[in-house]
Amino acid sequence: MVALLVALALVICAAAATCLHPRDTTAVSLHFGYSREEGPLTWAGIPSAHNSSADWSVCRLGRHQSPIVIYTDTLKPLPPGSVAVAISNVDAGKALLENLGTTLEVAGLMGVLKYGGMGYDFQQLHFHTPSEHRIDDEYFPLEMHLVFKAPDASLAVTGVLFQLGTSTTPNPLLTNIFLNLALVSNPHTNTTTGALDFSALTHNLTTTPSLFSYNGSLTTPPCTEGVAWFVLGEPQTGYLDVELYNAVKGVMKFNARYSQNGPGGVNLLELAREIGNNGTVLTSPTDIRFTSVQNWNFVKFYRRLVSIVYS
Repeated sequence: MVALLVALALVICAAAATCLHPRDTTAVSLHFGYSREEGPLTWAGIPSAHNSSADWSVCRLGRHQSPIVIYTDTLKPLPPGSVAVAISNVDAGKALLENLGTTLEVAGLMGVLKYGGMGYDFQQLHFHTPSEHRIDDEYFPLEMHLVFKAPDASLAVTGVLFQLGTSTTPNPLLTNIFLNLALVSNPHTNTTTGALDFSALTHNLTTTPSLFSYNGSLTTPPCTEGVAWFVLGEPQTGYLDVELYNAVKGVMKFNARYSQNGPGGVNLLELAREIGNNGTVLTSPTDIRFTSVQNWNFVKFYRRLVSIVYS
């Protein structure tokens, strides 16, 4: 029934031509990055540094931030069929790949996601290298985010992981997305893609027994929370060709936000600030407000980080 509703919504969307959602280019944006003063550790302070009224403080204070490390012994996957996704295939030359300076993005596609009685329209897809989400602490060379938006402006994002392999078993969707990659080697350039067939990807998202969901945030400023995340626990079928991967990361560079605390846990940057201000010496997991002893690993890391960020 869910799949039927998704298919019907996609037909209506195509007929009305209301599901073409490129990123809003009219909005005034502040520049952020992944290194030095523009990196994730300082995102919350970038607006004030540029006399902007924008509020990115949730990047530092939010307790439901993304990405996270998904531990499969505590976060259980959704039953297969809980989520239904449909994205229309695209002929060669009909979709644009754009270099935004912080990621590579494809917009102007039609699609829908259905979950829990809520319908979301497809907005755009983009990439991060290395992966932002990790599964049981393992990271992957590439992660694709598919962003969907509901009529009430709430967001749902799927995280799709890719593993390296040989050119004899490439992932055709990636191959065609990056068909003309050399033409977008500079920021703020765009080019057309090859033919895009989403059927294998959407089938996997709908039927997989290893789809994990949690309430998180955007992984880039303004780090808005309330995002419904759906992360595939297994890499997508078909490898990311090593030569193609090297070319992609050569254009996109490093663009992954560090792992955040578990949902509901104290924001790690705020924790670092508190430790720095109070001069607290932590000797055990019980010395700080955390939801599980597992997060003590984060405490040890950020205790070392304090001397760098708040010295």
